Amino acid sequence: MGLTKQQPLYNFVSGLMVYSKKDKREKEDMSMEQYLAATREMHNTFKKDPTAAKQIKFLPMEIQKVWSDRLPGGTTKEYVSIVKKINSRSYFDTNTQRNLDGLMEALLENPINRTYLKHAGMKGGSTPFVLTIAMYATTTDGDQTEFAYFFNDLEAIEGTLLQKNMNEFNLKIIKDAEQRKKLVEILNSNTH
Repeated sequence: MGLTKQQPLYNFVSGLMVYSKKDKREKEDMSMEQYLAATREMHNTFKKDPTAAKQIKFLPMEIQKVWSDRLPGGTTKEYVSIVKKINSRSYFDTNTQRNLDGLMEALLENPINRTYLKHAGMKGGSTPFVLTIAMYATTTDGDQTEFAYFFNDLEAIEGTLLQKNMNEFNLKIIKDAEQRKKLVEILNSNTH
């Protein structure tokens, strides 16, 4: 798919168990290679015994931060390229597109959204320190919009405020061409 900046994916939920089983010193000293090997081993344990995940303990915030910082990363530009391919409805074969729609287009379960959206999907991720969204929409008028935003190193209040306001923001970007234009102008003025 032409992604050059995406870090390799791994079974990151298994990392929660890895950190649940290590003492504080081991968690701090673990290299990324050791961590990835441990997540693969833990993933294999989950495959053999799905109930093993029940052993994941609540992790203190400082350990959640270490786990969050090790999550695979990418760029907003590449994530927009992915949702643009999905929204084009021409990049993927029919079966793959149908599967992606099933995963991404929960927004269309709301009948109100179907009154003005032909297609719309999103994928987000969050931890107490991170908020990411990649989104696409095609309106019933045929207007297509794709966008992504990533926030990292958030304080608790920042994450709360962003999550509280992101739905309204997303809707404005999708529904209001003037708001899109204004946002593009703001972003372009800050890149120099």
